[in-house]
Amino acid sequence: SSGINAEYGDQRLNVAGAGDVSVNEMKIRYTNELRLDLYRHWTLMESLKVSPYTATRFRIWTTKGKKKLNEFLADMGLPLMQCNQMFGSMDMEIRKDVCNWIEVTAQKYGLEDITYSSFELHYGYRNKFCAADTFSAVYTALTDPSKDTEAAFLRAQDTLNRQNEKLIATGIDNSKQLCCGLLNQVQAFIEMKQVVCTGPFVYAVIQDGSAELELFSHPARLNRLCRYLREAYCAIFKKAATLPFVIAAPLHLDPDYSCVVGVPALVIDSNKSYLGRAFEQASDKVNAAVEFDDFDGAVMRIKTEDKAKFFDALTVLLMS
Repeated sequence: SSGINAEYGDQRLNVAGAGDVSVNEMKIRYTNELRLDLYRHWTLMESLKVSPYTATRFRIWTTKGKKKLNEFLADMGLPLMQCNQMFGSMDMEIRKDVCNWIEVTAQKYGLEDITYSSFELHYGYRNKFCAADTFSAVYTALTDPSKDTEAAFLRAQDTLNRQNEKLIATGIDNSKQLCCGLLNQVQAFIEMKQVVCTGPFVYAVIQDGSAELELFSHPARLNRLCRYLREAYCAIFKKAATLPFVIAAPLHLDPDYSCVVGVPALVIDSNKSYLGRAFEQASDKVNAAVEFDDFDGAVMRIKTEDKAKFFDALTVLLMS
């Protein structure tokens, strides 16, 4: 929590003997984090393009949006050559000040919440682990659709070990791939006009054979995609902010079944909604073969052949 007193954040935890405190010293520090996914491990340009916060506000999938992003960078006086280099390879002076420049310039472009409160772990002379980056690596391992639940959990647990830098690096790389896949799928939904408003909710379906299908064969990732699509679609159609969003996708390893997830309307400041109960009632009404095995009631597995009639029943139910 950002309310933790900085006094505690700067406490030094000696994890070895008193003789080598400087080498094995561990400190947790409060910091303001940019809402830019993995920018320290990427180019600034790529991070700005794929991060939901900036991508949806610039509408980066459009020519006008790309132009606006370039204007944003020009306003900061950032050369495109620097923005297209890996962050760690940018000029040191630019790298040192760029976060402050972004925060100041963001106000002009409606990006008032470009930063949020976070923490970073400093261990020894060299290692620094940022909470956001570590979360991304662990999340990607935990939601790996190619592994069963136990194997994915153990992989995520191992990724938390700060001594295992290779696993953390792999998790970061996989997370970058997921970030690109999220943007690609959202852009495909919008450009191919595959987002459907039924009246009481908005939905989209990933088709079997889609290039990004394997990435989203996990309910948590599909939920993340649904929230990204909600942000992007509402940036175009403001009235959609009052409607819940639903996404369905065939399971990569078992296409006879599909995963369906729903998220509440953008204007509802809560993760709780009536969708879970609505999913249950709609599936009962059409006798669909479904499984509810997630903490979130608005997540279910359904026979792919029952998907269309489920959506019809859900539409009728939410309109009543």
